[in-house]
Amino acid sequence: MRRRTGLIDDLMHIGARLPWGVAVALAIIFFGALHYLAGLGPSIPDGVGKFGTFAGRQLVTTFASILQYVLPIGLLIGAIASFIRRRKGMSLLADASADPVSSINSLRWQDFERLVGASFARSGFSVEHTGGGGADGGVDLVLTNGRELTLVQCKQWRAQKVGVTTVRELYGVMAARGAARGIVVTAGDFTPDAREFVSGRNIELLNGRVLAEILRDSAGSGAVSALRDRPTCPKCGSQMIERVARKGPTAGQSFWGCETYPRCRATLHIEKPRAG
Repeated sequence: MRRRTGLIDDLMHIGARLPWGVAVALAIIFFGALHYLAGLGPSIPDGVGKFGTFAGRQLVTTFASILQYVLPIGLLIGAIASFIRRRKGMSLLADASADPVSSINSLRWQDFERLVGASFARSGFSVEHTGGGGADGGVDLVLTNGRELTLVQCKQWRAQKVGVTTVRELYGVMAARGAARGIVVTAGDFTPDAREFVSGRNIELLNGRVLAEILRDSAGSGAVSALRDRPTCPKCGSQMIERVARKGPTAGQSFWGCETYPRCRATLHIEKPRAG
């Protein structure tokens, strides 16, 4: 997880997590309250405990004079950085919807993380970018949907498959933080032992093929449905993704197909809710 080392960093972190309007409103409120307190100076009433002494009044005035700028600036910097990152993510998401495979493979790891985060944000999740420490850092995204907490690890690896070590580490962080679910997203693929490890555990493995399908089919808005209640392939045990038949007697109809296609061609019928 991202390490915070001081007050400014903490305030930027808070500002980045809050909605833009809330962060700005808090910055204004803090500035107004602290500016008023800093201006009182010697007129702070006597008899307010330790603040009733001259030294106490000076201490309050000094801290208020400093914090009236530090608190609002920290919140605003975090909010602005978050706003810019979200705008960048939405731009990447719009570009990727036209040609997802090329877009995914050409992105730097930072933009890959922004793209994945934007996809979840468009699907209704509250997304926190933790700045997981670089291309091989820890948890990169924290998703919240109601009270459910989901931890996401992004790996922009094309030549190297994501192994079981990465998945096992995420599982340990999930246990430590009480997360309901974990997701590992990669531009490439996963090793067999990584897929075996997640069997029976609440961890989703999204390879480049699955991510491209999500971006292509619904411009990112299908991330929620793609992650919830996905069945396991009855032949190889991999996750299945929703596809649409493009030819034959079932053309236009949705079905579950193995994410490892064409290596595994298993399919499952999708039951549609009955009308009325």
